[in-house]
Amino acid sequence: MFSLLPSILEDEDKLIRADISWSEDDDHSSALEFRADVESSEGWPLFVKGRYNRRAGTLTFALILKTVGRIYGLDMGKDHHNPQCHRVGDTHKRRWSERYRDTEAYAPEDLTAPLSEPVLV
Repeated sequence: MFSLLPSILEDEDKLIRADISWSEDDDHSSALEFRADVESSEGWPLFVKGRYNRRAGTLTFALILKTVGRIYGLDMGKDHHNPQCHRVGDTHKRRWSERYRDTEAYAPEDLTAPLSEPVLV
């Protein structure tokens, strides 16, 4: 399964058919959340989760492969240190690797929307 992860991430055929609906999280914090299934022609068991906490100033989107866990994600408002001990910063993306799983991140250059606009992000 792990050898398929690059193929899954690079596949541009993935899509979300349903409307995304943000709702209060189950543990009654000040966060809003959503979950949506991700379809693909290959039929991978994928879904995407989002979590936005305006009060804490955090936003997370995660692509989840049900058999592995998070294989790609975006975090904003959360400082991150990679396993090699260098700081990535408050805005970072994570891409799954066999060596580090989802613990290694990089600073993206393609984000222009602010954390306060989760739909634009």
